[in-house]
Amino acid sequence: VIVMTSDTFFIEQVYTDSTLVNTSVFYKVDFFDDRTAETILRSEGVSDEEVRDLVKMTGGVPWIMERILMYENAEEAVGELYKMVKGSVGEMLGEIYTQGWYEEAKNVLERMIKGKSIDVRGKDREVVKRLVEIEILYYDPLEEDLRFQTRLHELAIGELMKT
Repeated sequence: VIVMTSDTFFIEQVYTDSTLVNTSVFYKVDFFDDRTAETILRSEGVSDEEVRDLVKMTGGVPWIMERILMYENAEEAVGELYKMVKGSVGEMLGEIYTQGWYEEAKNVLERMIKGKSIDVRGKDREVVKRLVEIEILYYDPLEEDLRFQTRLHELAIGELMKT
């Protein structure tokens, strides 16, 4: 049986709450690390200076890298992608507000921006789970790594939370 999903809480549940933990193989398909992203961008003809800036702003997210390479001007591409992500995040935050859990989400997101710890196993679990489901946050249950979906999401949320 092969299961593919971005619902990492489902993966965590299946992997840890069943006998599959000892009888299955978990293959994580994730973003490229910064070094790999730099290598790919250089191989596509992006200058060293631009590569450093692009990876710093966007990381190794494959769909973002692909979009950047479609543009002749990488800086313009990042600007357009940032606007797109910021608009999407703004809409999601508006939906969260109307659903009545904005303050809880804001609390978790602000703590993440400030680098404070999030209790994924305890008091913050339900809010984090919901933020992962709507792809604002990314959670790796095997590494117990919680982060923003992309660096652009982190920047957009930081800016939107100031207002």
